[in-house]
Amino acid sequence: MEKVEVSEISIKNFRSIKDSTISLKHDTIFLGKNNIGKTSLLDAFQSFAYGLKTSDINLELLINIMNKRDEPDKISPNECLEFSVTYTWENLGADYWSLLSEISESGKTKLLIRYTLPEDNYSKMKNIKDINEIIGLLKKETWIGSVNDFKEGRQTLLPKDTKLNKFLPLPKASINHLKPGELLLCSIMAFRYVDSGKTNSENVTASQFSTQVSNLLSDNDEVKKVFSDVQDNVVD
Repeated sequence: MEKVEVSEISIKNFRSIKDSTISLKHDTIFLGKNNIGKTSLLDAFQSFAYGLKTSDINLELLINIMNKRDEPDKISPNECLEFSVTYTWENLGADYWSLLSEISESGKTKLLIRYTLPEDNYSKMKNIKDINEIIGLLKKETWIGSVNDFKEGRQTLLPKDTKLNKFLPLPKASINHLKPGELLLCSIMAFRYVDSGKTNSENVTASQFSTQVSNLLSDNDEVKKVFSDVQDNVVD
């Protein structure tokens, strides 16, 4: 039976996320207070695929780069932006062979996207006056390979013009727009506060939950207790 699942995500210097690796199970729910990076985690898929903005660069990294703009050779290789996704797969169909990194019935494939300041742009770096100019000087590279390939330095550098639809799950307006072999990123709208099955805005609640789910939350004591416990954990 064919299976393709994201089993790990790693992000470095993207917005408020300095350096984080998250292991995912078959079903994973992200819970947490506001402004801790939940939305950034999902936004990273599209931002790294289509191009970063200056506001996507971690503020501490941005300050460090600006402070070293007169001596760009002192910018270390670790002062970069990275996003990697690891896929666990079994019995890949032909549409997904782009993820086939080794001849096997099962395995793990890693995709790494990295933005760095290349030596060729050091001279331009010394002349920048506006912080927004930095993003245009960064070089984007995309690598793919098995987890072992990355450990042993055998990963493959993809061509610059490679479209990542076949390698990276990207947001789609509708599943009807999904082409064979493309991976779909489908996020569930977050709600700000849960109190016995209700949010602090009933209008928001109504737009997010179906009538059946709303009835379930209001009528089932066990479900109400679960939501109450979740909210207590988030607040604490």
